[in-house]
Amino acid sequence: MNKLSQELMNCRPPVQQFAIRMENKLQLNDHKGGWRNEKISYLMEQLQQKINKLKLEFTYMHTQQMVPETINIANFAMMIADNIENS
Repeated sequence: MNKLSQELMNCRPPVQQFAIRMENKLQLNDHKGGWRNEKISYLMEQLQQKINKLKLEFTYMHTQQMVPETINIANFAMMIADNIENS
């Protein structure tokens, strides 16, 4: 088992489950070509839109839609971090 696999195995179950949901959402959007060529400013705009949508769902107590939005937020935050680290 490599180091990354071991680190993932040591993550708390909620972190593992959330990471799986993030990956599933990313795979649903693979047809879009990924994020590596996107400008950070664009990814930041998308992140802010998702945060605003989460706030709206909270305001209207649409709790069923809140978790999917948190996954979108996490994915855009990851994309930003990945592009920064790989630039």
